[in-house]
Amino acid sequence: MRSPVRASRRRPGLPDRDLGQPPRKEDAADPPALRRRTGPDRARPAVRDLSREAEPVLSAGRGGRAAGRDEHPAVRPHAEGVQGRDAVHRHHAQSADDRERRLDLRRHDAGGGRLLDRRRGAQLRHAELHHAELRHTGGVREIEPAGRGPAGKARAELIVVGCGTVVPEADRAASSYWVSSPGTGSSAHARVLFDCGPGALQALARLGLPWGEITDLAVTHFHADHVGALPGLFFALRHGLSRPRSRPLTVWGPAGTRRFFEKLAGACGDFVLDPGFPVLIEELSPGEAGELSGGPRLEAHKTPHTEESVAWRLEGGAFSFGYTGDSGPSTELGSFMRGVSALVCECSLHDSQATDNHLSPTRVAELAAAARPRLLVLTHIYPHFREDHDVTRLVAEAGYAGDACIAREGLRVSLTNG
Repeated sequence: MRSPVRASRRRPGLPDRDLGQPPRKEDAADPPALRRRTGPDRARPAVRDLSREAEPVLSAGRGGRAAGRDEHPAVRPHAEGVQGRDAVHRHHAQSADDRERRLDLRRHDAGGGRLLDRRRGAQLRHAELHHAELRHTGGVREIEPAGRGPAGKARAELIVVGCGTVVPEADRAASSYWVSSPGTGSSAHARVLFDCGPGALQALARLGLPWGEITDLAVTHFHADHVGALPGLFFALRHGLSRPRSRPLTVWGPAGTRRFFEKLAGACGDFVLDPGFPVLIEELSPGEAGELSGGPRLEAHKTPHTEESVAWRLEGGAFSFGYTGDSGPSTELGSFMRGVSALVCECSLHDSQATDNHLSPTRVAELAAAARPRLLVLTHIYPHFREDHDVTRLVAEAGYAGDACIAREGLRVSLTNG
């Protein structure tokens, strides 16, 4: 019985023929997708057997790009010669040891795998989620792991939840940053989430952060890579908590935030505005400030990105934090961020691709020189830029002499002064 599929591919008026014979001239006009396979070509499987192919290896420090093994010579240089980069550094030469390392994904270890030194065969625990290193002329020192101070007192800390862009990446969610601070006096602990881009909710779970106990949400603007996970967050707060919540959640945002949430509720459901506990929406114009749960002061500053976009500065009794959100060049923004413990600053593109609504290394260096933060955390870096360039080196070469690092999921920075 003739296959109905093959019958549909025959042109009307042509007699049947043996498919083992070479194709005829009159069949040459058939579209390539409809031409009959003959000879050895007929035996080629339609679906590849992936189990027989080389196991992918994720190159260290290359933003999640997969590289093949020896069976794939076209991509072998990525597996053999990629330079690993320290998590936090000032401009310094790449070491030979780093160039010989790669991430091993055969073991799941807190999402980070293990670093393998191929020359010595040593297995080094990938500890990026626990501390960051700073390169100085005097050697290497660590940022004190955030959480508890010397006397066991709770400390304010920043944890990077998502640091990506609109481009999906396997190893990073879009923009989202967690800042927690101890309450003052009788005030409760503050847990603030700055932006909530796609993938942020899953990243919060991976990091073991108490997403159900967020006290405040601060939105910089309404682009999808900064607010795309908000419906999922509020849906989880409505239906995913093991214990009902009664404590209010305050949403801070620029002008238009209330209207944005009303439209979100109209499209997704009433749970956005009524997740089972009070949701308070506070709009802050540039120059205005509000007091968060636990006592910290949150102030907004206009950024040249969208009509409503703002940057945030969070100030507590013994800590300060700044987040640019998305921003174009702005000298006033640097002054607004002056002296913060940590400044999370976008650095989207190379100087050769600079735009008026995003920052590049030269503009970041100018802003950071005016702000003089204790630590500059570069984020929102497009993957092609991050993979092809040492971004912190470019910022240093543009004139910034302070400490800087590239944001990554799980990076923890102590914000408490002293």
